[in-house]
Amino acid sequence: MYRLLIKCLNSILIFPIKIIRNIKNMHGYQKLGSALFYAGSSVMIMTINKSVLTTEQFPSAYILALGQVLSTVIILAVLKFFGKITFPNFSIETMLKIFPLPLFY
Repeated sequence: MYRLLIKCLNSILIFPIKIIRNIKNMHGYQKLGSALFYAGSSVMIMTINKSVLTTEQFPSAYILALGQVLSTVIILAVLKFFGKITFPNFSIETMLKIFPLPLFY
């Protein structure tokens, strides 16, 4: 158990370093574009969620969140299938690397 905890903590500390290395290889306009796209997406999701839950009187925020998660997974799978994006396939090793993160969410 202790070894698993150390392995998880080690991967949490190393995983962001790998992401930072990838970000350092990006050009300035790519970084800015990514940040603006993320900000715009966040504002749109909040606006749509508020509209659906209040104006449209949608009964369940959980169903709304589930729909958003499923649509995200489907969009990512389609983009990966057509070769527009790349990311590693699902594996238990990856799940163990990021496991403690869901506990904080």
